[in-house]
Amino acid sequence: MRPGTVKNGELSVRCPFCGDSSNLKTSHLRINLKSGLYHCHRCSQGGILSAKEMLSLGDQSFDVSYEFHEKKPTIYPGPGSERSSLLKRYHTESGEDAFYNYAPSHNGFYHSGVYMRGKKSHFYGDSGISWVGAPTGLRSDPTSPLRLVEGPYDVVTDRDVCLFGYLGQKKLGWMKGHNFYLVPDGDVWIKPDLTRLLLSKVEYCIRNSLGLMGVIFLKANADPDDLPEEEIIPIRYFRRKLWIKRSSSSKARLALANLD
Repeated sequence: MRPGTVKNGELSVRCPFCGDSSNLKTSHLRINLKSGLYHCHRCSQGGILSAKEMLSLGDQSFDVSYEFHEKKPTIYPGPGSERSSLLKRYHTESGEDAFYNYAPSHNGFYHSGVYMRGKKSHFYGDSGISWVGAPTGLRSDPTSPLRLVEGPYDVVTDRDVCLFGYLGQKKLGWMKGHNFYLVPDGDVWIKPDLTRLLLSKVEYCIRNSLGLMGVIFLKANADPDDLPEEEIIPIRYFRRKLWIKRSSSSKARLALANLD
């Protein structure tokens, strides 16, 4: 894209980090003119511009009180807590753990950030996902599926993908083309509202032909980072249950009772 071009709300400029290509008529750094997020599609450098930097671009529509800039903490190398995680960690001035996450855009992934206050995730950029070895790219196949976990401290293997919160359809959509298991915390099985929510996401995967291979069952109140005994509930169980739920026959209702 030519430098200075604005498309889909993003300004294209030449990247100051990698120097961009030798062709002076092309540029690879995209700046979101609303949020200030930027990402180079050549060297993968990314971040968020300050209000002053955004105003220097001449974009008068930018709101200097934008939420991301008010909440963005100063990040330092190294962990802020003693909890373990395979993800690369940073910490805030107040000692909270911080991580980088990767939020997909229409041209790939751009860099964003999140810090943990207790068990709650706070984003200073868009909500994304993170995994060991990011941003090299996710790879999976039926013999080596990914495991989608809720929190950064649940990342205990190099196949774990952190969702930074509970499962949503948007993040499930990012998994299209991958084979994966869902690994919810154990409390999902003892709280009916969470159980129903999980089953609705499983149904979403089935209806949209995503590569969900099953759900990893953990005992009540267990977390993946506790390394508990795991039991895999295969996707065929959910497919059959979904088919029965749609049917009104007495035979189907009997089969549903047996599954429960």
